[in-house]
Amino acid sequence: MERVYYGDAEEQFFEVCANDDKSDKWLILVHGGYWRQKHSKENIKDLFDKLDSKGFNVVTIEYRRGEHGWPTPNEDVSAALTKFKQSDFYKGNQEIILIGHSVGGQLALLNEAAVDRVIALAPVTDVPFTYDEGLGQNAAKEYFGDDKALMQQASPIEKSNLTAPTLIVHGNNDDRVLVENTYDFARKFKHANIDLFIFNDLPHMECVNPAHPVFPYLIEWISG
Repeated sequence: MERVYYGDAEEQFFEVCANDDKSDKWLILVHGGYWRQKHSKENIKDLFDKLDSKGFNVVTIEYRRGEHGWPTPNEDVSAALTKFKQSDFYKGNQEIILIGHSVGGQLALLNEAAVDRVIALAPVTDVPFTYDEGLGQNAAKEYFGDDKALMQQASPIEKSNLTAPTLIVHGNNDDRVLVENTYDFARKFKHANIDLFIFNDLPHMECVNPAHPVFPYLIEWISG
């Protein structure tokens, strides 16, 4: 594994596991954690390790959050993607699939135009809704305050279009990010190339558990 910094701050880095020089794709992971400092790339370590063990070329992005207000996380992910595409790891003709969980899904959807495909796992798509419902122990209020305009800017559902083929995975029993937001997002972008995998039993953190039955579906979609 190699660490590459895309900025001067301690948290502005990504880690790379390059397994196959002949592979035609890269999987780039973005963790969630409701913008809180205590949550890091370790949240998706099991998923990263499993994809690595299956021989995929995998990257995981760390970014600033917590005291670093919006749009810092989004700017960091954008900068990380630019740095990766300028690196020697990327051959230029390889597919990049951006995989984000929760707030990482938010960041993946906001940066979808910079990649070839997106997988959004229980993504935060409507930040004002998250605020109004007090989800994640009032995570949106904690991070954004009461600035609804800033929350709208941070919401993928406010995008004007969606260009990258996208898979959204969500559980009907997710109580951290509600599945109704995923349905709303899919309805708004009904003419986009979106696949929905909705599971009855998929708690929020199980989305990134490679032992869950959802994992083979992810591999099938990635390989398709």
